[in-house]
Amino acid sequence: MDQKGNHDSVFNFEFLTAVTPVLECSVCKSVMVKPVTLPCGHSGCLQCFQTLLMYHESNGRKTAPCPECCISELGRDSLNVSVALHALTGGLDVQCTNNNCAWNGKFEDAKAHDETCPHRRVNCTNNGCPATMERGQKDTHLAICKKQAVPCTECKRSVARGEMSAHAKFRCIYARSTCPLGCGLNLQWCQIFLHVGQCREKIMRCSVKGCKQMFRRKEWEEHMRACALSHAKLRDGEIQTLRQIIYKKEYNNIPPISLREISTESFQWEVQNFSDYRDGRLLASPSFVTADRFRWRGIWKDASLFLQLQSAVNPVTARIRVVPMQDLKGAVSLRMTELKEGEIIEVGHEMVTKALENDTLRIKFIVTIFNYE
Repeated sequence: MDQKGNHDSVFNFEFLTAVTPVLECSVCKSVMVKPVTLPCGHSGCLQCFQTLLMYHESNGRKTAPCPECCISELGRDSLNVSVALHALTGGLDVQCTNNNCAWNGKFEDAKAHDETCPHRRVNCTNNGCPATMERGQKDTHLAICKKQAVPCTECKRSVARGEMSAHAKFRCIYARSTCPLGCGLNLQWCQIFLHVGQCREKIMRCSVKGCKQMFRRKEWEEHMRACALSHAKLRDGEIQTLRQIIYKKEYNNIPPISLREISTESFQWEVQNFSDYRDGRLLASPSFVTADRFRWRGIWKDASLFLQLQSAVNPVTARIRVVPMQDLKGAVSLRMTELKEGEIIEVGHEMVTKALENDTLRIKFIVTIFNYE
């Protein structure tokens, strides 16, 4: 009569002939693996006796009683494999019970066979994949597994196969995409930051002081022609203001207008996975409040970087210095400007290129506040 082996956690097999109870372990009741015989004559697997002894040692004892008769004591010096019993059990005929496997052999060879049996069911080795398959089908599964790491054809980074589409669309700096401003030009992502600064679709503000209109770069000439009259009036008004200042200085003994530095404070903005925002969508930093109770924040929109004065009772005269934390020598000082509540000053996209490292943006804004005297 055939007898099924109980060492399922180790390997799958079935005895071809009936096994005498003498060869069964006193602990696990299966055919002994590396048999150990006690002075009382009872035997068991080496591993089973080791486990039994460790249990009793954890309770403060140095030996363990025989699990059959409780007469003999099992100690560390008793764990010697019986050569005769080992040869007897190892020579028993067995067959593999893995599905569709026709292997027959000896009990002592069953474990070695099971470790290479092409029909043994195994788990996928990729982290997060729940699939199981026969060992012989593992390579076929790995060729389509969504969790298998494969190199990106553009940047050569290892990416899970199921995430490759998102990687190519949002994270690979060498993947190609159209300009986020809509000009239609197809570029690698690592070139887009440089392109958007000169893109004809980039929104820009009129450089004429007092003109608040914004337009696309390609519309600059049309704007300058259409607003030539209003620009002339703005310039004339500025000239008149300067004349009034000069008049007051000369005839009313008003001392020259000067600026006095009130305070200098800074805040740092860090954005991880910055490539997720390179499509031009709005991104804003947490608010930073200076000692003067002015509230500031950094803004990324339309593929360019800005600093915004969020909250202030009166207009603020400030000089902004922007420092890329990855390249301190690349710091840039913006011209002194007067900002009202809600207004922004553009830093530009070039600073973002300097401040990026490993898809993380680290940038510091240094704000110096001035007051007129």
